[in-house]
Amino acid sequence: MDTAPLLDVSADLLVAIEQAWQQRIEAPAAAQAALQDLHAEALATANTTAAARARVGLLLLALRAGTQSGDPFAELEAIDAQCAQAHDALGHQRLNIIRALMLGEQGRREAAIDLLAEGKNAALAELPPGDALLYLNLLGNYLLEAGQISAALGIWYEGLERARAYDQPAETVMVELNLAVLHLRYCDFGSAALLLEAAWSRMKTQGLTAYRLVCAGNLATTWLLQDRPEDAARLLREMLDEVPAAFDAFDRQFFEIMLVQTDLRCGRVQEARARLDLCRARQVAQQLDAQLGAPLTLANCECLLAEGRLEAAQAEFARLAPLEDASQSVDPASNYERLGLELRLHEAQGNLRAAWLTSRQRQEGLVRALRELRAAEHLGRQVRYQCFRTELEQRMLRDSRVRSEGALARITDAHRELGARLTALEGLQMRLKEMALRDPLTGLYRRRVLADLLPREIATARDQSRPLSIALIDVDQLSRINQEHGFAAGDELLRELAHIIRILAPSPALGLRYADEEFCLLLPGVDGAGAAQLLARMQNEFQRRSSIRANSANDGVSFSAGIAELAVKDGVDSIIGRADLAQYRAKLRGRAQLVVAGGTG
Repeated sequence: MDTAPLLDVSADLLVAIEQAWQQRIEAPAAAQAALQDLHAEALATANTTAAARARVGLLLLALRAGTQSGDPFAELEAIDAQCAQAHDALGHQRLNIIRALMLGEQGRREAAIDLLAEGKNAALAELPPGDALLYLNLLGNYLLEAGQISAALGIWYEGLERARAYDQPAETVMVELNLAVLHLRYCDFGSAALLLEAAWSRMKTQGLTAYRLVCAGNLATTWLLQDRPEDAARLLREMLDEVPAAFDAFDRQFFEIMLVQTDLRCGRVQEARARLDLCRARQVAQQLDAQLGAPLTLANCECLLAEGRLEAAQAEFARLAPLEDASQSVDPASNYERLGLELRLHEAQGNLRAAWLTSRQRQEGLVRALRELRAAEHLGRQVRYQCFRTELEQRMLRDSRVRSEGALARITDAHRELGARLTALEGLQMRLKEMALRDPLTGLYRRRVLADLLPREIATARDQSRPLSIALIDVDQLSRINQEHGFAAGDELLRELAHIIRILAPSPALGLRYADEEFCLLLPGVDGAGAAQLLARMQNEFQRRSSIRANSANDGVSFSAGIAELAVKDGVDSIIGRADLAQYRAKLRGRAQLVVAGGTG
């Protein structure tokens, strides 16, 4: 796609189109009306870019609403040609999303996967965050449908990280729901609950309405499977009471059947029976989808069992279709729930062997489903869900598993807190070590650093046949300055000299606070003459910058220094001793003197 600058772009019009596009999830009708008006305005002003961009949005909304007339591929290619003419890379990438949707609806899933996978890097570079998440979500859906669970999980987790990083609440919910449904399907109820609770909280906080029924239904199902029926019942009643207009007949029936199950788990058998009879009557009267027949039968069987009508419960259970082979099931969670009901029937009959066999089959199905999910997560999420693998091996009952998950969560929090404290402690130790090595007044390293550093520098200088010099610097008449101007003035003088040493010393030279009024300057690669020239510059700068001004020829500030260059026979003590002797000779000569020590052969 040509990425040259956009042609004939009206910034205000494009901004309005983008705002309408952002409404496509939460308010599709409003988005469609706005895009139609903006498309007409773009045509009236001959703005080809805006017209093409608006047509992209209208095509997507029409496909989702099922109102597209004519040949959608022909419409798409016409819009794509318009985007190419306007050099609109964003419009082109959005059309690739729509093209993949159309291929999927035609059953050409592999073609859709190839299209999205091949263009993924370019799409993520050119699309804004919300569209990039739509792209990744669609690719993950198709990969899952193709049985590529590992690849789908990798794509969705990538999308989840992007959504949270770029603060895209609607798209974050979309990805969290996909991940949660997958974990729920493969019996990973703990992970599913975490994702669904995060999505539900985000929807309520942000005022989002899209996907609300899907999230609530799956969250209630997960809580029910976690033996949290009161939480599930409260959520279902909230949805049925507060947003009745959001339900069509199918959704309402599904929620009512779930509420029957939650009431039964909570011991409200009479209330469950009354609601169940209404559901059964509604199923016949409204000729609802046969897809709800099995959940309704299961709910009736569970209700009969709770009422003590064992024979009727057995007869109702026998009406269900044979259970899928657990190794081939596409919905292990449904098998898990159904086997739980069968287990309770056997226990009520007193058939302990059949109960044991059913319990074993149920547990094996649970282990198999979770093992398949873990294998799919191995590439990117193995560590994150390692605690659940332990749960598989222990094959705990549902109530003990819930308690274990709580314990594992607390351990994880404790580990995280401990890690944070250890990191903080390590940082504190590093800061304390640095503080111990540095002089608090001047900020230079203390004398002890020289004991560690000088032997290495001497060895390096000899190995590389390069010079090495050391200078000992002593502030002249510091005691007199302290008496006449105060100790604060003396301290400021020492800080000024330390600053001069830092800014004038060439890399990798190192300045140190050697004693009360004495500094040391280590000069790798500098001979004695070069060191003397450097010290002379420092002397002049020290006198120029000093806050204490001379009142006479014998007043003012200065320092004296002794310099020693590394000689053949020098060691640590001898080179420091020669520099110290040179400094002593400099002090004997008077103020502001520099003396370079002679070699030792």
